[in-house]
Amino acid sequence: LKKGDVLQNQGDAAVSMFIVLEGAISIAIKTPSQDPQEVAVSAAGDVVGEMSLMTGAPRTATVTALTRLRALEITRDTIDDMLKKNPELFERFSRVLAQRQLEIDALANRRVDKRAVERDILSRMRAFFTRMTSRSTEDAP
Repeated sequence: LKKGDVLQNQGDAAVSMFIVLEGAISIAIKTPSQDPQEVAVSAAGDVVGEMSLMTGAPRTATVTALTRLRALEITRDTIDDMLKKNPELFERFSRVLAQRQLEIDALANRRVDKRAVERDILSRMRAFFTRMTSRSTEDAP
């Protein structure tokens, strides 16, 4: 991607997540006045978009390339296939996502119960992927 290209927009539905291979990205959220505020910069090795992809929640931030960027895009279908083949991955992913949520909450000075966050994310992931599976079987000829 070129400098300035947008990987995802805040509020959009998630269809994929990205692993940054080369370059840097800006992660920005809209303030109450709708102005974008950069909250983080990520670089090679970082992952973005995983929370929305795994839970079905709308994107919480806009992600823009700060430099020329190489990123690996992982689609929802790829994750869905992987989870069907390895259902134990739900819990492993939920722990990783819960840790990420705890870090975000700590930055926002919120007190949270780690186990409650893990249970919440796990249940949201299962519900989301169950809905996806139901829709794909309904659409089948």
